[in-house]
Amino acid sequence: MKTRIRLIVAALLVAGLMPFAGLAQGTRKTSSRRAHKKPPAVVQAHAYRARGIKYETEVQHVYDSGMADGVKVAVFKYKNGDWTGVSEGETFTAGDKVRLQFVSNFDGHVYILNVRPNGGKRVLFPYPGKGSNLVSSGATYIWPEIGAWVFDNEPGKEVLQVILSKDPVAIYDEAVKRPNGDLEESAANAAAQLASGGQKKKDNGFIAQDTTLSELPGYHARTLKYVAGKKKNETVAVISNPESTVTPGKLDTNQVAALQIQLDHREKK
Repeated sequence: MKTRIRLIVAALLVAGLMPFAGLAQGTRKTSSRRAHKKPPAVVQAHAYRARGIKYETEVQHVYDSGMADGVKVAVFKYKNGDWTGVSEGETFTAGDKVRLQFVSNFDGHVYILNVRPNGGKRVLFPYPGKGSNLVSSGATYIWPEIGAWVFDNEPGKEVLQVILSKDPVAIYDEAVKRPNGDLEESAANAAAQLASGGQKKKDNGFIAQDTTLSELPGYHARTLKYVAGKKKNETVAVISNPESTVTPGKLDTNQVAALQIQLDHREKK
């Protein structure tokens, strides 16, 4: 009798445990399936995005805080009766009108140069024969102040170089005294300089890159790091070292930095 009772109790225990065992096993399988729903690639993509955001935030931060000398630049094109920010892939033909807007975060000097498709080079800002290029931190400047820069009938790559300097640059100041602001430099040298620049990155419809200024012997060209700004069609650039991270820097005597804007000037159809 005792043996029979023991067998019955044992059978009941086994029968009672089996459903729980099955449920536990099922739960483990479900957890395993959920753990594999998110592929590793998603995590990696997020990591790359985060790194890019950090880089952009650092450039913007060092500009806003003044930890590094820099400039904000935007190009506008006149169309449909209004000034519109230039977007990526924008093209220009003869008669198109543009303006350049910039804000420096330091007190110093800004020059705007034009490298024409034929290789000729001239100073556009300050205005030939008059004016000053001394800029104040935080002030907004528009070039040209009145009217617009109009594309001529010579198609090709029109380049605007925004030169940052703590002090006046004599060779540019001498060029300003001439009627057209032309630099005393051969067209061949200017064209070679433009060709050797190399394209690094497209931003907001123009190509921004570090530029070797062959006409400035004795000057040290500083590297610029740049990102899209807070406002549409705006680029923020700051002085930094050549490595991949953002290392804030300041301009010193006999140092310059150049932000190059390349505009696609096409033949009118």
